[in-house]
Amino acid sequence: MVEAGQLRVYVSKKYFPIFQEISGNNLFSQNSQFFILSVFVGGEKHNLLIPLEKKNELCRAATLSEYDKTSLRALYLKKHMEMSTLKEIVEYAEKYANGGIKYLLENILQDMVLEDTEGNWQFKQKSSKELQMKLFEYVLAMTEEVPF
Repeated sequence: MVEAGQLRVYVSKKYFPIFQEISGNNLFSQNSQFFILSVFVGGEKHNLLIPLEKKNELCRAATLSEYDKTSLRALYLKKHMEMSTLKEIVEYAEKYANGGIKYLLENILQDMVLEDTEGNWQFKQKSSKELQMKLFEYVLAMTEEVPF
């Protein structure tokens, strides 16, 4: 069994620059936090389970909080009706995060990002306040739709 300290969390290579920039501008204190947002508010909400193509390591699974791990376990259990290893649960969540970031980029942040000729996504310009507001408005709209 792989322990959380050794387990890595991956994202698609084409979205990796977005994750790096978001964590670099201090909107989230850890890469794992935006990963969790992508899993639930993009991927799971819109049922976008997209396998990773080429992948980059985002973070160690040890950076996931106990709440994050419990949420991912619950998501896995909801879809599979049985529990699995943390490794399989994280790999499943990576697919939702991939779908989630795709949804966020194409539907929420579309005017702030661009896809280069190699298929990698990046921000057009650095504007952490605008990014923060767009994400906040999206999450707020979701909580009004279905309160937590």
